[in-house]
Amino acid sequence: VQETIDQEVLVVRSTHEKSIELRKRLLELKPNSGKTIIFFKTKVTCDEMFRFFGNLPNLPPSAALHGNLQQSQRLEVMSEFRSSKIRLLFATDVAARGLDIVDIDLVMQV
Repeated sequence: VQETIDQEVLVVRSTHEKSIELRKRLLELKPNSGKTIIFFKTKVTCDEMFRFFGNLPNLPPSAALHGNLQQSQRLEVMSEFRSSKIRLLFATDVAARGLDIVDIDLVMQV
């Protein structure tokens, strides 16, 4: 890990505890905060978490990114994330491959 990166590991075993911890972390974000990516193992979980948490009050604009989206939708989401129109991205682990975005403040793996 580079010196400029702070890394924190929080081991949470149950799905219920993960949801509670994720909600707590998301509520700490501000509407104008930097970019955040949250990675999930499956497309279903990614979509569920986006629908459940993506519209919490006072969160930055958000979107989901996974393989069930059409290519044009994925490109649009990435364009909006790069330009900071979207600052909270719910994505699958597979999406992590090949992402090249330099100004990300927080990355979470759920």
